[in-house]
Amino acid sequence: MFDEKRRFARDLRIDFLRGIALLTIFIDHVPYNRWAAVTQQNFGFSDAAETFVALAGYSAVLAYGRYLDKPSPAEGVRKIANRIGIIYAYHMGTLLFVAAMLLLLTRISGDMQLVELLKFGTLLSGDPAAAAGAALLLNQPTFFDILPLYVVLLAIFPALYLVLRRSIPLGLALSAVPWALTQFIPLNLPTLSGEPWHFNPFAWQFLMGLGMAAALKVKRNELQPSPVFIALAISVLVVSFVLRAPWTRWPLHTGTAPVALEPYGDLMVKMTLGPARLLHFIAFGYLLLVLLPPRASWLKTGLARTVADAGRNSLEVFCLGVMLSVMGGAIVIAAGHDATAESWVTATGVVTLLLFGTALAREMRARKKTRQRQSGNLGHAVAPQRRAALH
Repeated sequence: MFDEKRRFARDLRIDFLRGIALLTIFIDHVPYNRWAAVTQQNFGFSDAAETFVALAGYSAVLAYGRYLDKPSPAEGVRKIANRIGIIYAYHMGTLLFVAAMLLLLTRISGDMQLVELLKFGTLLSGDPAAAAGAALLLNQPTFFDILPLYVVLLAIFPALYLVLRRSIPLGLALSAVPWALTQFIPLNLPTLSGEPWHFNPFAWQFLMGLGMAAALKVKRNELQPSPVFIALAISVLVVSFVLRAPWTRWPLHTGTAPVALEPYGDLMVKMTLGPARLLHFIAFGYLLLVLLPPRASWLKTGLARTVADAGRNSLEVFCLGVMLSVMGGAIVIAAGHDATAESWVTATGVVTLLLFGTALAREMRARKKTRQRQSGNLGHAVAPQRRAALH
């Protein structure tokens, strides 16, 4: 086992990569957005969703691992349960906000295009079953499937962590079994409509497990660069890039993929985290971990820190991004899918998310300084009393 008392400097890669993923998700979520043609999904088999889930596992180890490592993991379980409650509250709050916004838009314009695209029809119909299904995470309109996945993944995190902590191969083997089963049988959770979850928890938990294993390896200083693995990872990325042929969809062309997805299309199904998607992300993640230093100097620059501030407040920024993407979709539709409107929506949304993340980060730092001052003042006040007691 590694020394649990050892202190580690903050891994600057995590928040920065999460910030990039958040911005990418926003761009991809804006309906009919041509700028989605130049995001990560066009350069390989995986996309920002894989990055986000793997980082969730990685960061959860850093945030909760030390509590679960205690003789009694009760404190860690309580903290995780509290986080699950917060995620659920943000999910429901964002869902209600978007539902109200869509209801207002439809009453003003009479256009149901966005409602149908985002699958909000049953929820806006007033059906009590639809509302109950949303509360139970069984009614998942478009864009509202990732946070329910996080709720499930965090719920299983303590058990998976305790196994991985003792044996990474055993933990990954146990996690791989349900993922493998989803590739062959319809193992998934249901939604109110009868459709399966868009992000199959039985499959995507394996990606979280890989992120957790990576965090443990890094903490133990067991993840070292290998020329062979680096060459293999680069090969995977190059082959994936060539097959996706992104250059033929530029500039900002929204047509179909020029290269048919067969025969590898079935291997990159998003719902079950297809093998091609998984392999591509493993290659991508491995190169980042072994080639990008945790505290690289460029990660401390102003722009990188701004992106990292968004990543550090991922839940809040993600929910705001969902709201902005729906607003942006309404603007794009009203503008007749004009390219200039799409560009303004994209640029304004990205800037807004970065400013929001920066504001939240500044508030967090201000609160931390206040607590430190209060702690220091308390220490100064107690010290004379102790000295008096000694005399």
